[in-house]
Formats: sequence, C-alpha cells, structure tokens
Amino acid sequence: MVDNVDSLAVISVHFNKTTLYLNAGHTEQLTATLLPESAADKTLTWTSSDNRVATINEEGVITALAVGRTTVTATSVNGKTATCTVIVPDLAEESVVINGVVWATRNVGVSGTFAENSESYGMLYQWNRNNAWSVTGDAENWDSSMPTGDVWEQENNPTPAGYRLPSIDEIQSLLDESNVSNEWTSLNGINGRLFTDKTTGNTLFLPASGSRDGYNSKAQNAGYAGTYWSNTPSSNAVIYSLSFSYNYIEFTYNYNSGSARNHAYPIRPVVDVAIDSTLSSNANLLSVFMDGNPWFDVIFEEGQTSFYRNVPFTTDSLCADPDPEDSKSNVSGDLGCKDLQEGENIFTFTVTAEDGKTQKTYTITINRSISEAISIIPSEDNILITWELIENAEGYLLKIYNDEAHTQLEQIMQFDANGQFVAELRSGSMDEPFSYTLKDLLSGATYYYSFEAVAANNEVLLSQSGNFTTPGETVGVIEPLHATVLRSITGYYNMLGMKLSKEPASGMYIVIYDDGTVQKVVRKE
Repeated sequence: MVDNVDSLAVISVHFNKTTLYLNAGHTEQLTATLLPESAADKTLTWTSSDNRVATINEEGVITALAVGRTTVTATSVNGKTATCTVIVPDLAEESVVINGVVWATRNVGVSGTFAENSESYGMLYQWNRNNAWSVTGDAENWDSSMPTGDVWEQENNPTPAGYRLPSIDEIQSLLDESNVSNEWTSLNGINGRLFTDKTTGNTLFLPASGSRDGYNSKAQNAGYAGTYWSNTPSSNAVIYSLSFSYNYIEFTYNYNSGSARNHAYPIRPVVDVAIDSTLSSNANLLSVFMDGNPWFDVIFEEGQTSFYRNVPFTTDSLCADPDPEDSKSNVSGDLGCKDLQEGENIFTFTVTAEDGKTQKTYTITINRSISEAISIIPSEDNILITWELIENAEGYLLKIYNDEAHTQLEQIMQFDANGQFVAELRSGSMDEPFSYTLKDLLSGATYYYSFEAVAANNEVLLSQSGNFTTPGETVGVIEPLHATVLRSITGYYNMLGMKLSKEPASGMYIVIYDDGTVQKVVRKE
C-alpha cells in the first residue's frame, strides 16, 4: 500500500517525444505527463541547454532558432526530470520535415541523384539492388530472381549522399492521422498523394510512379498507383512498403499486397541525420512500478517484452509507472491508473529511444481473479481456510505473514492437486480436501496471507492476497508459530512441496522442523 502523503509527490515525468527535428523558425508544443495523476504540485520548470539553437517557454512550446542541437528539460518541484533532444537540421531545398521526419522532396533518379522535381516519377529499383529502370518502355538486363538480405546494403544504396531509405516507423509516421493529413491530388498534371503536417503546414508530394512486375518486368500503373520501399523486410520474399492509389492508402507487408522484393518501385529517401552515434538507441524497459507495491511490480529480464501477473479479486485498479533503462528515452502508453476488469487486463507501453527512431513495445497482462479464490473464517486462535478446485492446478501454496510487507513469514502450507496437505500436519488439521484449519494463532491479531494455484510448469493460474484479524483481545506479540529452543529438522522441500533427499547447496527451499515450524530459506553458493 502506498502512503497517502507520498502519493501526493511526483514520482516521474514523461515527454510525448524524446527527440524532435524542427526547422529554424518553427515551433512545436512538448507535452509532459506527471505521475501519479494525483500529485499535489504539478509545477514544471522548463530549460534549454542552448538558447541559441532553440528556446522553450513555461508552457512547453519549443521555438527553433538556428542550426544545431539542444536539450530541453522539464523539472518538477521535487527534482524529477524529463528531457528531449531538439535538432535543428541544416536543410537543403530538397528536404522537408513531416511529423518529425526529414524527407527528401524528390524521388531518387539515377543512382546517387534526385529526380528533376517533386512530381517527377524518378527511377524504379528492385529491393537491395542498384539497377534502375524508368516507368516506361522495356527493361533491359532484368533480373527476376528474388533479392536477398536483411537490410538494403550500403553498396547497393542508390540514394544521394546524406540520405537513406526510410524505416518502418518513418513510413508509418506519414499515416499518423493525428499529426498528418493526406489526399489524392494532382501536381502539375501528375497524380499522387499530398501529405500535410498539421502542426507546421509543411507538405510532401509522392507521385503515383507505378511499378514493374518482378517476373516479366512489365511497367504498370504509372499515374494510377504508387508503392514506396522501406529498408525493412517482412519475410524472405516481402518488404514493408507504403502503397496508395486514388481510393486507398496503406502500409503493406504481405505478398498479396504486391511488395515482393523482385518488383521495382520508386524510392523517397529521408535525411540521414537521424542516424547519429551521439543519440542513444536504447529502448529497453527495466521495470514497471505498479502502485508502488513490490508484490505487483514487474521486472523485465533482458530480451523479455511481455509479462503475465495474477492479482486477487480485491485488486480493482492499478497505477503503472514505467522505468526505462535510458532516462533520455520516452515511454508512452498506459501510464497512470487503470481500472481492472475481471479476467485479463492489458497494459501496453512503447519505449522510444533518444534517437527518436528505435522503438520497443512491452505488454503486461494483469489477470484479476474472477472471484475470491479462497474463504477465510477466523476464530480466536485458529482460522478455517476453504477453496475450490482450480482447473489444471498441480498444487496450492498458502503463505501466512506477520506483516503487510510480507517480509516476516509465519508459515507456508502446501497442498497437492487434490487439495491434500503434502507434509506432516503439525499446526493444523485437514478434515476434508480443500479445507484446512490453521491452529495456535494469537487472538486479536492481524495476519496477512497470499494464496496461489500453480500449474505443472510453475505457471501461477490464480492468486489472492489479503489479511484477516482473529477475534478477541490481543495477547502478547506475534511471533513465529511453535517457536522453541530445542528442535530438529524433519525434512527439506522444494517450493512445490516435494521432499528433497538432502539440503540444497543453493537456491530457495523449505525447511520443516519437528516442532512444526516451517521456514523458507534462500541460500547462495
């Protein structure tokens, strides 16, 4: 449980962008999100590391002034910060910024050059090949074999110096309807799609350059349709691409959409300024703090992007605060608090690295129990615990603690798939399956518990946690059950309740003493 006073302080600050490309003379609003939403003072102080390049006002509006780079920072009253790298590029006439991406204003012509103007079709290229063909006439020296490679290799790159093929994210940024509009139109008699940045008013025209069939080299659809390459394969035969005509526009990635590698399409490159070794590409998410409760917090191992956690029925909401590995990266998605429905609830987070291009998406599935998993009826010195058979469960684990933080373990009880206790009964009794009485408790005392139903592969199928208070006046202090000076060990058990032949040299295991005391041990080599 999070202390009410602490919950009023700002825990973290997040920006909607961590890298911003902005032409000199233009402005853009930077949006900051503070967690938790209930923070008492959300005042931010805004600063720019180089006001000669760009300034930022107290409302978070950035104004680009001159070519260069600066870092803008928002700082909360208690010192929590978020940063965004602002790059003001030295743009030539053939470049324009649309939704933060610096695009060339013309298609690629003959290898290493641009087409004559923005409405020129340019030349058509097979993926990862440097041979060029026009949109009309016969194609000499056509190669119908399927090009290979996981990237468009530099030696085959036909874009002019300082440019490269766009990434998946850069192509998809043109389809971001919240920031970019597009329409089928004609420019100097040439049909195509016109993209307009809703913030800056900048425009980008992509002519409907048509294509050449990969197997017979036939030129087709010039003036009627356009498909533009990305630098990323979808499969051994297909490449992600942008495809459009007068009545549709889509991001394609399957063979039926026509993005086969041996087809020939035009290329609209982007400025290579985005590939900058000084900007981190780290988009890793270390953990997500859930309500500040260590039992609900999620830690992602290296390479892990999804997590599944069961929570009890009594947990009807959770507040998520993601913690990226790189403080200069940006996290978007299900920030803040979210009401939980019975069953599975999905939290999704997208981490964008400082370079503004590298992204990773993480998902956390929170499975809220459909109903109370167990029933606990306390009396003055014992409790009756009952529960239902859980489908596919190979065992059940019930832990009793003396403290809310679950650090002072009182007792562990383990049951098999049939609801039977797996160790000799010392401090309780079992009259029937799925019904157990824990004895020798203090009267008037509060205990805390966690209950789990576990499958054969150790997956937790259902969990529940809470507390109960025995009736009567408090007598003495809560100490471990059956504490005694003279006792001996009767056996060692693993966490699933299976008896071990000897004490493990390392790891986590259970020790049961002859006085009934149960102890969890974590031992390092």
